[in-house]
Amino acid sequence: GTKQRGADMTETLRVYEGLYQAYDFFNARLWDGSLPPAMLTLQRARNAYGYFHNSKFVSKVTGAKMDEIALNPDTFDRADRETFSTLAHEMAHLWHQHNGKPSRNGYHNREWATEMKRIGLLPYNVKDPTKETGQACSHKIEDGGAFDRACAEFSESGASLEWLSALDLAAVAGGKGKKSKVKYECPECGSKAWAKPGANLMCGDCERHMEPEESDEDGEESEAA
Repeated sequence: GTKQRGADMTETLRVYEGLYQAYDFFNARLWDGSLPPAMLTLQRARNAYGYFHNSKFVSKVTGAKMDEIALNPDTFDRADRETFSTLAHEMAHLWHQHNGKPSRNGYHNREWATEMKRIGLLPYNVKDPTKETGQACSHKIEDGGAFDRACAEFSESGASLEWLSALDLAAVAGGKGKKSKVKYECPECGSKAWAKPGANLMCGDCERHMEPEESDEDGEESEAA
């Protein structure tokens, strides 16, 4: 009925409003508000936390174009800090598109990697972690870096991601599909530990956040360009 549709619309608006609040917040903190508006969408993309597409949308009225940043809701079982870092990763692609010289589609080049490090996200090639560039790249969050500080401030405001994929939640609860436990590693000393997806682990020796492994049963996951 109309009442139920209204309730559904309210929750939909809450989800997207939260994403746009995050976009505006990180735009202000990490880029001094210089990034142009982007169309934020939720898209299930196999083996990708998110992606950026230049000029993906166009207005039928004015002809104006807008970039797309998509986030994969099937990965929202991670800690919000990790999901917001994917948003910032894609925002770095948007910055690169408008302020730098992007390489061929999907390639993470040196200019992009430099911008990532400036905002406190340490890029690496998922096939060769000794490299910072390549076709498939992910990142680690720099403890105490610009993103880490901004994310802590954003979280202190009460911001959080309430909704996630029901299939993903059921798989975690049932121990099927996604792993019920994943391996975490200290980026400083290499110590490892097992915990549930999205756990917030600290290395007692190095006092560093332990990072989850970047692969699942279907292969490497990365933030795509």
